[in-house]
Amino acid sequence: MNLRCKIAGGRVFDPAQGWQGEVRDLYLDGDRIVPQLPRVEKVIDARNQAVVPGGIDLRGQVATYGLNFLRLWGVCPPSQKLGEIYATLGYTHVHEPFLTPATAGYVHRELAALPVVDVSASLVINLRDLDLWLRDNGKIAEVAEALQFFLEKSRALNFRVVEPWVRHRQEVYAHRS
Repeated sequence: MNLRCKIAGGRVFDPAQGWQGEVRDLYLDGDRIVPQLPRVEKVIDARNQAVVPGGIDLRGQVATYGLNFLRLWGVCPPSQKLGEIYATLGYTHVHEPFLTPATAGYVHRELAALPVVDVSASLVINLRDLDLWLRDNGKIAEVAEALQFFLEKSRALNFRVVEPWVRHRQEVYAHRS
């Protein structure tokens, strides 16, 4: 069941709607802004407060292995503090763009440690791991099934296919030419 909520009397800033600090009420049905609701379960008093859209960092890289080395050296804040920093800067969502099948568990533990902000991750698939399948048109269904399997098991939002080292010939991949 979605919480039906009213944010009352806030100064609303939303460039997409052309609202530049107008005092108005916003209605939420779950996680969506909706037209006026006949009844609400909760009212948030936002008088003398700014109501603004939250930022989304699509390339947060907040859950990669390198951050632990930086934390050991005192260069990067701990996850708790990092989540608070994002929220202070107005972000509501942070997306980790580099989750692999091998690092999925670690990445999700790191993301779960970020407080306040919502999080997600993209599964990165190396094109070279799929290229033999992709050369055979009869195996396209198998490729799709494998990608769906990895996506579900890694609990990623989506996947990105990359081809690293494009400019560097490697003998192990000589079958491609």
